[in-house]
Amino acid sequence: MTVILQDNVGGIQVLHQNKWIDVPHVPGALAVNIGDLLISNDRFKSVEHRVLANQRGPRVSVASFFSTGMLPSTNL
Repeated sequence: MTVILQDNVGGIQVLHQNKWIDVPHVPGALAVNIGDLLISNDRFKSVEHRVLANQRGPRVSVASFFSTGMLPSTNL
């Protein structure tokens, strides 16, 4: 899951019909990409996205990775 606080720096893009499209920013809005986290019987599809670096201002990114903690059992 990706949560992005939008600002005037911008740079968020989504892949649509093999073209990268800029996502217009809404000041103070959160852009949320659920990825494959939500099981929806293919009702909601993951969107390929990226964030570009640009010269309009500083960008702060924090990456966090979570797991369910469920690992394959080695005890049979």
